[in-house]
Amino acid sequence: MSSTEYNDVEPWVVPHEVATPAGVFLRSTDPHEATEAISRCYEPGRVEVVDRSKPLDMRLWVNELPGLKLNYLSYGTDVRVTVPAGVRYVLCVPLMGRVTVGSGGRSVEASARTGVVISPSDPLYFENWSHDCRVLTARLDVDVLESLLATMLDEPLTGPIRFEPSLDLNDPPVRSVLRTVSLLRSELSRPDGITADPMMGAGMARLVMTGLLLAQPHNYSAKLHEPRPAVAPGNLRRAIELIDGDPMSVFGVADVARAAAIGIRALEEGFRKYVGTSPMAYLRKVRMARAHEELCRSDSAVTTAAAVARRWGFHHYGRFGVAYRQRYGCSPSETLRRTARESAY
Repeated sequence: MSSTEYNDVEPWVVPHEVATPAGVFLRSTDPHEATEAISRCYEPGRVEVVDRSKPLDMRLWVNELPGLKLNYLSYGTDVRVTVPAGVRYVLCVPLMGRVTVGSGGRSVEASARTGVVISPSDPLYFENWSHDCRVLTARLDVDVLESLLATMLDEPLTGPIRFEPSLDLNDPPVRSVLRTVSLLRSELSRPDGITADPMMGAGMARLVMTGLLLAQPHNYSAKLHEPRPAVAPGNLRRAIELIDGDPMSVFGVADVARAAAIGIRALEEGFRKYVGTSPMAYLRKVRMARAHEELCRSDSAVTTAAAVARRWGFHHYGRFGVAYRQRYGCSPSETLRRTARESAY
């Protein structure tokens, strides 16, 4: 089995301009080695070649963040993979081709339109792999995901989460989750990306988890989407003070809810009622203002507008530039150049 960096990426997952992803790339043409790799990177299992007219060419890219493992897998031929009950929740999205995933008497054909969410329960099998099938999986730590849901509900869980296995990849909330996964994988490709900082990586992982809990039906969905009473002004004040005081310490809405000692739904209701926007939109507004302040006092010979944007959490400079112009009537670089001209006089 060979080990190298992975560089075969899909445009919708990682933009063309992004460098080779970080992480380890495992490749093998031997079923025993493939079984060993799957057992080490996923769960103990078995890989059997079904279609021997095409050679096995297993390619497995792996990377790990706090609470989340991001893997990318293809076999080049039809195989049957059997594994015992898993110990993680798994988001499984085919980037190309199709594969059938079965568990507990139910099966889903995953394809360009349908993904799969696997809950840790019954033994699993994966079969009917098209030779061109490439699958991206996000494997979510049970304790982290269930703790996050308990925070969102503002009460302890009464049992494990049971997701509806079939995932509609065209559903707008699901597409939002996929965009977050896309950003996550893009940042893994950059030496100076968000995930280079463990805390930022953990925050990105929580964003994926939060999106999945809100987008995909499960046994707590009805309770999660129940209307919540508006947050008291005192709690709201603590949340606003946290964001205003140290906006870069906040990685997700769960951080704000925890600091304010309230549930996520109640926090969101309070922000909508008293602030007129969501907690994350307010956070972006504060970070934008801090970036603007830094641009207004910075020297263009020492820093760049893109560097200032990154320091305040805006890692997609194009989107930052559009939002900045809408708010301040000029581009970030124009603000920086104007500051340099004014300081020359």
